Amino acid sequence: MSRKNIATLTVPAGAEAEWVRLRAGIAALPVAVPCAGPERPFWHSTDVAEQAAAARACRECPLLHRCDDYATAAGERSGVWGGWTERERRARRTGRATA
Repeated sequence: MSRKNIATLTVPAGAEAEWVRLRAGIAALPVAVPCAGPERPFWHSTDVAEQAAAARACRECPLLHRCDDYATAAGERSGVWGGWTERERRARRTGRATA
């Protein structure tokens, strides 16, 4: 899969449009999105409780669906994206329920 670097993130080919929509949404907001705040490390933590806290904060974000669209198109395997933890996205991809 070819990749293209857009705004410091290497975006997989086929996910560029979703990334551009997400970045435009972030730029248009009058306040920072939760993942850009002081708890930003939670979004890429390996700690389950921190990931759950990040996912809860995501669910309040007005860009939740754009973020999820990007993560799905990009096949993101790490971090919290669109209100989904790594484990939840993996279960969604494989069709398995999380416990």
